[in-house]
Amino acid sequence: FTVYYNVFPIVDQEEYSSAIPKELVGKSFQWKYNIGWEFRVVMEEDGLHWEGLAGDFEGVKATVQPQYTVIEEGIYFLTWKAPFGFDSLVLDMNNDKVYAHSKGNKKLINIEGDLVCNGLNETCESPQRK
Repeated sequence: FTVYYNVFPIVDQEEYSSAIPKELVGKSFQWKYNIGWEFRVVMEEDGLHWEGLAGDFEGVKATVQPQYTVIEEGIYFLTWKAPFGFDSLVLDMNNDKVYAHSKGNKKLINIEGDLVCNGLNETCESPQRK
């Protein structure tokens, strides 16, 4: 049995980049997952800046470059390259929910949570930056 890695061709990131939806530019959000992780983010043209508030990422601050897809009004799919692979999430602003897939400890996990502060409807505190 042979496993092949990196069988997909290298693609030009610029060719597949997506712009941040204009309604998200400069908006801050905070969400808490059902496993105790909590994050505060701000979405800017130069990236998504996040800060871990609770759980395994408490005190961590980082910036990622997400790809954005508008599923429908108020529902967004985001994905970005992480040190361990990719993170993906769906933000359902209409129902204040968040759903994510992440790879950690060699396992793909799916988690869900609630928006504690929805920057489309209220002013939320921005994350501290590194």
